[in-house]
Amino acid sequence: GSVYIKGGFTEKQLNRYWVVLQQEVRFFNDMAQDVPMNIPHCYFAACDDERQGLTMLEDIVSTRGARFGNWGALTVDEVAALLEQFARMHARWSNDPRLKGLDGFEKPQREFFQYVLRDKHWEELKTRQFGPRLDRLFPDPQLLRDAPIRLWELNDAAPKTLCHGDAHGGNMFFERDGTPGVLDFQLYFAGTHMHDVSWLIVSALSIEDRRKEEQRLLRHYLDAARAA
Repeated sequence: GSVYIKGGFTEKQLNRYWVVLQQEVRFFNDMAQDVPMNIPHCYFAACDDERQGLTMLEDIVSTRGARFGNWGALTVDEVAALLEQFARMHARWSNDPRLKGLDGFEKPQREFFQYVLRDKHWEELKTRQFGPRLDRLFPDPQLLRDAPIRLWELNDAAPKTLCHGDAHGGNMFFERDGTPGVLDFQLYFAGTHMHDVSWLIVSALSIEDRRKEEQRLLRHYLDAARAA
């Protein structure tokens, strides 16, 4: 058989994201057993004194015939089924006292977001295919730097639960029979449930499907959360 190993295997990788590698180790060692979602089995997870964090995971392609999601490529029914899993996790962890141990876990994602919006990277984005549209929509990129800070303040004031943190379409998988599952627990943190819900709906569906089905999907999620 085969396994899937995640870690920082070059000095550059370790320097860039050792924190999230270690966060995923902690997830599988301390939290995964109480997360009611379909996730890969973890055979081994550990950190060393050199900042390395390794997880040895089930190769779900060989064991379950899994196919992986992608940005804007999931169906409405697939997103609805995934929202049911997120609803169960959010309900299980709502205002759980263990969330206090996750203070600061939101920082890696937020710091990366600010990093990619720095002047140098913004100028690079403007050279790409979508650059002219980006420049037209956001002539002052400072708006994009200020808005998330305000949004994070609002989110941090809301009731907290366990958030996956990076619930985009590419972090989802589907077994041979269509059963959905969730991957990549490197950016989880204690936050508002709507972080996951909105990220999944916006990233996984086509714009047309989202505009047509967004309200129904939000109601579906809320019904599932109440049931859980």
